[in-house]
Amino acid sequence: MKYFLQLVFSFNPGGGAATMRTKQSFNDGVWHNAVMERRGEEGILLVDGFQLARSSSRGESTSIDLQLCNSMSTQYMTRN
Repeated sequence: MKYFLQLVFSFNPGGGAATMRTKQSFNDGVWHNAVMERRGEEGILLVDGFQLARSSSRGESTSIDLQLCNSMSTQYMTRN
């Protein structure tokens, strides 16, 4: 059984959620480099060096609550 595996990045700094989702699937048996970045109100989602999604949301929060699904692992770093 083959699944359609999209990457999703969502953040909510207090003014409503900004959600970014890839249009294509990434379950092709090849390792991919995914980067999810938030700088203030702006968020971007990059895969293999290509920006695939961008969104924004207003608010005052600067913290990160990271949630992972499907036994995926990640490393993350925050900067103040």
